[in-house]
Amino acid sequence: MTDLSAGMTDLSTGMTDLDVPPHCLLSLSRLAFWDSVRATARKRGDNRMADYTGALPQPTPESQPYWDGLKEHKLILPYCPPCSAFHFYPRPFCPKPDCFNWEIDWREVSGKGKVHTYVISHLPIPPMQDAAPYVIAVVELDEGPRLMSNLIVDDPYDGKDLREHGSHWVDAPVEIVFDDVTDEVTLPKFRLV
Repeated sequence: MTDLSAGMTDLSTGMTDLDVPPHCLLSLSRLAFWDSVRATARKRGDNRMADYTGALPQPTPESQPYWDGLKEHKLILPYCPPCSAFHFYPRPFCPKPDCFNWEIDWREVSGKGKVHTYVISHLPIPPMQDAAPYVIAVVELDEGPRLMSNLIVDDPYDGKDLREHGSHWVDAPVEIVFDDVTDEVTLPKFRLV
């Protein structure tokens, strides 16, 4: 568990005695919190939470319907009736400058789309150090909005050199996969179809 009893800020350098900039202490406190949640889960025998080491979302009032929908294995996005358009990221108003409507509906979408762009990450940064290489993709849903997520693939290189096959997933069709990482949190991921 991360020790946050330290954390005093040296005013001359702006660094804490944890060798972390002060603005990162909140992130460290969240890591410490989730470390304690995982330890409690291990004691209860909930191996799913004990095994998951990734970051968990912190829903806001604006994003809560999105996370609740994922928990029910539904992709629900904000919808603006006057514009007849979905938008993402969740916010309480329509983001279009000529609309700015505050009466937003939440509607289920298909969860199907295409890869807009992607990157294969080799950086073994926590909490994904055991998953590298992994694919981070921007998926353009059939309904219009784009989401950043992980693309689930067995081998990111498909057995070929990236220089030969560098953009082979761009515009590839995908569908959502619901990853129940805890009893309370489901993450959206995508797979090729």
